Amino acid sequence: MGTYDDEDDEDYDDWTFREEFDDMELREMAETFKRCWAAWCVAESALEEDPGMFGAQSFGLIALGRMLEIVKASYHM
Repeated sequence: MGTYDDEDDEDYDDWTFREEFDDMELREMAETFKRCWAAWCVAESALEEDPGMFGAQSFGLIALGRMLEIVKASYHM
C-alpha cells in the first residue's frame, strides 16, 4: 500500500483549480454571449427602423463575430 505524499496533494490542488477555472470561464463566456446577443438584437432593431443608420451594421457585425468566437471556443473546451 502506498503512502500519502505532498505530490498527490499538489495533483489534487491542480485539478480542483482547473475545475474551478473552467467553471468560471464557462460562466464568463455565457454572460459575454448573452450580452453580444442583446447587442445584436439592438442593432437589428435599429436597422429595421432606419436601414441607413450610421454604425448599426458595424455594431451588429462586431457582436455577431464575438458570438461566433465564443461558439468556436466552446468546441475546444
